[in-house]
Amino acid sequence: MLDRRIFIIFHQGIAPTITGTDKYPDLVQYYATNTDYKKYILTSNGESELLDKRDDVLLEYRLPRYDASIHKKGFMETSAYIHIYRNRLYLPYKFIGVTQYDMIWNNAVAHRIKSLNQKNKVLAQTSGTILSRGRWHHLMFAERFPLDFLIDSFNKFFNTRYTQEDLKDRPLTLWQTYFMHRSVFEDLSRWLSVLVNEVYPWANRPPYETHWGFLGSLIERAESIFFALRKDLAISDIGLNHSENVVRSLKITKEHYGAKQGPANMSPIEALRGRAKSWLQYIKRGNSS
Repeated sequence: MLDRRIFIIFHQGIAPTITGTDKYPDLVQYYATNTDYKKYILTSNGESELLDKRDDVLLEYRLPRYDASIHKKGFMETSAYIHIYRNRLYLPYKFIGVTQYDMIWNNAVAHRIKSLNQKNKVLAQTSGTILSRGRWHHLMFAERFPLDFLIDSFNKFFNTRYTQEDLKDRPLTLWQTYFMHRSVFEDLSRWLSVLVNEVYPWANRPPYETHWGFLGSLIERAESIFFALRKDLAISDIGLNHSENVVRSLKITKEHYGAKQGPANMSPIEALRGRAKSWLQYIKRGNSS
């Protein structure tokens, strides 16, 4: 067995022959979230077959330690990081990765993953720099997300004193696609396990967006900040990219992300305010995103 594994997260279907993951069974582990959909595989002849028991497929909701609320609140792929960590699924491996079902693999990608042997190096999908000349990268959507709160949470958890300036010229890593040493995965997942409770429910209520899935996008940016502030880590591009052809072939739509209200908006604000102590303390300090 190789000392590395990359978990491919999906919520509905997988298409190994289209994505090319069928060529690397020693590297990949398919990992299913979301109990709302039946899980299926698109075969090489284009037919859909329901997934039952397969050694290369893990169903998150059948894990011994499972918290259904993480996904139901709209944290999406973040649920995988937390459950892989809590169930110690990463422990047999020295290097761990997490990526998504609609990304195209090739031999160059597999070679990068198999060749990574340094604790201080991370492979990720990258795009420019997270902060340049005092301005956030446009994909961080600074006007929509409480990014300063994420930095504060990082500092509190890791006992550091970073500011926005410390992000200057560091690579932007989004899309929850990473391959890293086990110790880095542990650090990230431990923080995310705390952060999901810190940002819920207030970050899914006005003035922020209220639809289901918004919190997943927020945690994507938290992960970007994590890797940007970890200056001990060298970030290289992994070479994986999303493909709309995969989504179309699987007949998957993402319309429900924007149409479905998050559960944070289904309870009276008075009841929710009592569970948002970290946010209230943050506001009292005079900070704003």
